[in-house]
Amino acid sequence: MLNTPESRLSISKAALYPFNKITQGLIRFRDLLDFEIQNVIDFSISVGDDAGTIVTGKQSSIMISDSVKASLADVDTLILNDPGTVFAGNEATFEKFDLINKWRAMVLKANQMGVQVVSVHEIFDTDTLKWINESHAKIIIGKQMNENLLKALDVFDVPSRSYYDRVYEYINSFDTEKTLFTQTKIKKIAILSTRGCLGKYTTQMSLYRELTKRGKKVLPLITEPTAFLYKRDDADLPKFLAERSLQKYPYYINELVKKADKEQYEYVIFSGQGSIAPYKALWLDAMKLNLLQAFGADTTLLVAGYHDNDEIDASIQILRIYGGHQPSAILIPDKVETHYGSYEMKTAEQISKRKEELKQLFHIPNVELIHDITRITDIVL
Repeated sequence: MLNTPESRLSISKAALYPFNKITQGLIRFRDLLDFEIQNVIDFSISVGDDAGTIVTGKQSSIMISDSVKASLADVDTLILNDPGTVFAGNEATFEKFDLINKWRAMVLKANQMGVQVVSVHEIFDTDTLKWINESHAKIIIGKQMNENLLKALDVFDVPSRSYYDRVYEYINSFDTEKTLFTQTKIKKIAILSTRGCLGKYTTQMSLYRELTKRGKKVLPLITEPTAFLYKRDDADLPKFLAERSLQKYPYYINELVKKADKEQYEYVIFSGQGSIAPYKALWLDAMKLNLLQAFGADTTLLVAGYHDNDEIDASIQILRIYGGHQPSAILIPDKVETHYGSYEMKTAEQISKRKEELKQLFHIPNVELIHDITRITDIVL
C-alpha cells in the first residue's frame, strides 16, 4: 500500500538504502537534517565500510551493512533512495546481486519490525506496484508539494492543437504571460549543468551552507527527491508530474520564488535537473527554455565535466539568449562516475589542466572545483 503523508513525517533515527548518490548527498549534508542517520544498507558495494569516510574523507561511524535486521534494530525509519527497479546504468548490478528481490524482502522486514518505510521517489513501475498491492507492503511516498501553489497554476492554460503548434504556442504564450509575473526583490541563483550527475546538488547545498554561515537567509529549491527530508517544498520534476503537466513546471518554480520573496528570504538557489543543453525532446526542451525565463536568475553557475566542450558552448549560448547573461563561473567535479558505484578520481594535474582549458576556451575567469565553491561565493552576493 502506497501512502502520501498528510502532514510532515516524523523521523528520529533512519537507515538509508542503498549507498547511491542520493544517500551520499544526505550523508554529506546531514548537518542540515533534523534527524540522525544511523547506518546504510547496501547489498552490492562498500559493505563493511564507513560511509562518512568514503563521502567526506572523515570517519562518521555510519557503517554500510548488508544485514537488514541489524541495520533496522535501532531506527524508526527506513529511507528508500532507490525505487527497487532497474534504471540506466545499473542493470548488471541489479541482476548480479538480485537487488529487486532483496529490496522487496527488506521492505517486508521493515514492515514486520514496525519501522516506517519512506520512499523518496514516486513509484511508477507496474511490476513493483503489483507486488506492493499483492504483498500488502506499506510504503510512504515522501513529498511536500505545496497544494496552494499547485492550485495557482490552474489559471495558466496549456494550448491544445497539433503537436508542433502546441509547442510553438506554449513558448509564445509563456513569453506573454511572464510579463504578468510579480517582480521579486530576492536574489536568484541558478545552478545548471551540461549533463546529469555532475554535482549540481552538491554545488547547491554547499553554497546554501556557506551563505547561511555568513548570516544570509537562503532558500534552496531542491530538485532532488529529498526536499521533504529538509522540510522544504518539493521542486522535484517527477513528483511535480504526478500532480500537474510538464508545461506548468516553470510556473510552479515561479510560484515558489514568489513565496520565498514574501517570506523575506534574501537568496533562492535553484538547481536544474539534467542538462541545460538540448535533449531533442521537444516538449522538454521548450519547458527548459521557459524555465530559464520563469526563474530569471541574477547569477548562474555552470557545472561541467572533462570532455563536454560542445555541450558547454551550447549551454552558454542558451543562457545568453534565454537567461540574459553568461555563467558567472564554471565548476567541475574532482571525480567522475564510470559506472554504477565506481568513480575515477581526477589528479591535481588533470584538474589544473582542465581549469585553465575552460578559462581559455570560454573566457570565463572563475573556474573552480565544486568542493572549492567557497572561493567564489562572493560573486553571488
